[in-house]
Amino acid sequence: MIKHMSLLFLFFLTGLTAPIDAASSKTRRSKQSNSSLKNRKARQKESNNSSRDKNTDSAYYGPLAGSIIEFIAGYASRGQSTQPESQTSTLPDLLTPEDTETETEIGKMSIETLRTKYKKLKTTNLDLQKKVMKLVAPASDKSDLPTMEDIRQDFDKLRKQTANNLFNDLTDEITDQFGSADDEVVDRAAREVLFVSLLATYHRIRKFKRDKYEGVFNDFASIFDIKKAEEKEKLQETMYMVTRPYFQNHYKKFSKHQFMQGVKEKDNDMDAVIDEIYEAVKAHYPDYGFWKKKSYEKRIKKYIGQTCELCWIMVLNTPQLYFYPPVFSKEDGDTSKKLHDELAEQMDPEKNTDRSRSKKKKKKKGPYRVKEEQEMDAIVKQHKDNPFDCTTFDDKFHEIFNVGVDDEDEEGAGAPSDYNGKKIAYCGWPSLVRKPLLTSEKHTQITKTFAYTSDNPSEFMRQGLV
Repeated sequence: MIKHMSLLFLFFLTGLTAPIDAASSKTRRSKQSNSSLKNRKARQKESNNSSRDKNTDSAYYGPLAGSIIEFIAGYASRGQSTQPESQTSTLPDLLTPEDTETETEIGKMSIETLRTKYKKLKTTNLDLQKKVMKLVAPASDKSDLPTMEDIRQDFDKLRKQTANNLFNDLTDEITDQFGSADDEVVDRAAREVLFVSLLATYHRIRKFKRDKYEGVFNDFASIFDIKKAEEKEKLQETMYMVTRPYFQNHYKKFSKHQFMQGVKEKDNDMDAVIDEIYEAVKAHYPDYGFWKKKSYEKRIKKYIGQTCELCWIMVLNTPQLYFYPPVFSKEDGDTSKKLHDELAEQMDPEKNTDRSRSKKKKKKKGPYRVKEEQEMDAIVKQHKDNPFDCTTFDDKFHEIFNVGVDDEDEEGAGAPSDYNGKKIAYCGWPSLVRKPLLTSEKHTQITKTFAYTSDNPSEFMRQGLV
C-alpha cells in the first residue's frame, strides 16, 4: 500500500479525484449481470477486491498526506512554540479511527456510501491543497529566501568587511610570530585560513541541510512505521516537495547562532556547527599563535557564523549555489586538493547506504532529493565540473589580489586586464556559482574569483613562513 504513496501524494497536490466512481461502476455492473449465479458471484468478488485495492489507499492516504503537511509545519517550532502542545501535535488527529475502519470495510460499502465517501475525500483534497499552497508560498511570510542579488551583495559584504578586517589582523599576528617572512607569503597564509574556513563551512552546511531534511523524514517514517527501503525512498521523494519550500521560507529559524545580532541564547543548532568548523580548521593550521587568543577565537567564529548563514541560503536555493574553485591553489602539487578533500569528507561524510545495493538497483534513479545531492557531490567534492579556468588570469572571471584587498586607488595597482595571461598562484576568495537547472544550461558565475598571480607560481607556493 505504501508503494503507491508518490502517486497518491501527487493525486492530492493536483486535485485529481479518487477512483471511486470506477470501482463503483464495476460493482454496479456486476450486480446487473445476466450471467449464471456462479459467474455473478465470481465477478462480484472480483469487483469487491478491486474496490478495496483502489479505494483503501485513497481513504487512508488522504489523511496521511495531510499529516505530512501538518508534521512539517510544526517541525521548526517543536519544543520552542508558545502554543499549547495540543495545538502543535496535531498529526494523530488527522488519522482517525473512522479512516482505519474505512480501510478494512470499504469493499462492503454500497454505491451510495461510496459516493458520500468520494465527496468527503474531494473536499478533504481541496483543503489539503490550500494547506500546501499556504505552506509553500505563504503570502505574509517575511522570511522568504533572499533573491540572487541579495545573496551576491551579502557575499560581497562578507568579503569587504568581515573577511578583509580579519585578514588585516591575521597578517599582523602572523608577521609578529614569523618576523622574517615575506609580506606576500604572510598574505597568502592569512588568506588560506579564511578561504579554507569558507569551504569547510559550505561542506558542513550541506550536512546540516541533509540532517534537517532526514530528521523530518525519519520522525515521520517512525510514526507511521515505514521500514522498507523502497517505501522510504518513495516517501522521501514525496515529502521533498513540501519539505524544501518550507525550509526555504523559514530559513532564518534554522540559521540562528549566538554571534548573530539580536540573538542572546547560546544553544542554537548552528552554534555547535560553528564550533565544529572552527576546531577542524584550527587542527589543520596548529602552528599559528592567534588560535590561543580568546579575542581571535571569537572573531573567527563570528566570521564562520556569517559564512554559515550564507551557505545555508546557498544550499537551499533553487538551483543550488556553490563556491569555485574549491581548492586554494593548483600550483602546490596536490596539497590544497588533499586538504579540501579531507575537510570535505570530515564535514560532510559520504553515506554508505548505496554500497550494499545490487548493481541492478544502483542503476535506478533515486528520490529527487538524493539525486540532486549526488549531482552536487560531483561538482563540489569530486571536482567533475570546471565552470572556468583558474590557472591563468582572465579579467572576465577574476579580480586581482596582488596589490591589496580592494586597493584600486593605490599607486601601481593597475587595471585587472593588465594581469591577463599571467599564471595564478592561488585564489584567495572564490566565486559564487549557480548550478545549471537544466542539462542544456551552463554553470553561471555570479561573482568573480580574487586571484594572486606570479611569474613562477609553483616556486612561490613552496615558500614558507620560516
